[in-house]
Amino acid sequence: MREYGGVGTIERDDLETQIEILRERMYKAYDNGNSYENIVRLSQRLDFLLNQLHKNFERKKYLIFLLILFI
Repeated sequence: MREYGGVGTIERDDLETQIEILRERMYKAYDNGNSYENIVRLSQRLDFLLNQLHKNFERKKYLIFLLILFI
């Protein structure tokens, strides 16, 4: 994990791996008849990771834009 401005961010590859692992856990929980609460909790954690991935992508797009602007 890298730190940027005091806010922890997860490397893209690590984040994508965590997303895939959590997605698989959620599917298995559903297939195994786990409680609704457990499936929702996994889904919420998955949403958080997906949002992190999106934020990281948007941040990099903005930095590339600034770099091009000042070149």
